[in-house]
Amino acid sequence: MSATANWDELPINASLKTKVIVHGFGSSCSHVWVYEMRSALMSVEDCNVVCVDWEGGATFPNYVRAAANTRLVGRQLSLLLESFSRKGLNMSQVHVIGFSLGAHAAAFAGASLNATPLARITGLDPAGPLFESQDPVDRLDSTDAS
Repeated sequence: MSATANWDELPINASLKTKVIVHGFGSSCSHVWVYEMRSALMSVEDCNVVCVDWEGGATFPNYVRAAANTRLVGRQLSLLLESFSRKGLNMSQVHVIGFSLGAHAAAFAGASLNATPLARITGLDPAGPLFESQDPVDRLDSTDAS
């Protein structure tokens, strides 16, 4: 997410489905794979595509800190999605796609939403270290989206 002071001013077409990409450890929204994924998603259907750029919280070499930051990133993403909801976006039209640690950030976003649950969360190679032995409430789990 950019450092926009007012998320309510961000453009979103509430009539379209929305795809949210959340990168993982050591990555950012400016990596080639993010552009390729965005292009692939938009080639299938007309949709909003948002990338959550938490590069500053996901940098090498501190994996432990990055793993802890997934909770904050997830909460901030839920606030962004709630602002989109106030603009008419239906959460049943939102698909969050998280890679590595981003999969767990997506889970925390889904768990933090106060209203309608997310339609779908896809975890692409969800991070295992510090998550695989945790309770479902503390990691990506099928109950995080409808």
